[in-house]
Amino acid sequence: MTAMGCGVYQYQQTLAPGWYQWKAVVTGSWDAIGDDFRGVNANTTWFEVTAANPIAVFEVDALTGIERVYTTPEPASLALLLCGLLVLARRR
Repeated sequence: MTAMGCGVYQYQQTLAPGWYQWKAVVTGSWDAIGDDFRGVNANTTWFEVTAANPIAVFEVDALTGIERVYTTPEPASLALLLCGLLVLARRR
């Protein structure tokens, strides 16, 4: 994971569509930050990746003990969407 500052770490991965689960663990142990904010034996977080949103972004806030995952559109799809919006705006 990449340090983003202020105790926040982030990792991005392109995944195939489907259901996944994850939790952030301390290297070399099973101590974790999960969706229940527990430090030991934390629950895993389930998330879905769709064809429209194939990039999963994983974030851990080590200071507050909060983890989250969200999906975003791949850059080419996002660029195409923005071009379409620009064309619509120009026609008005």
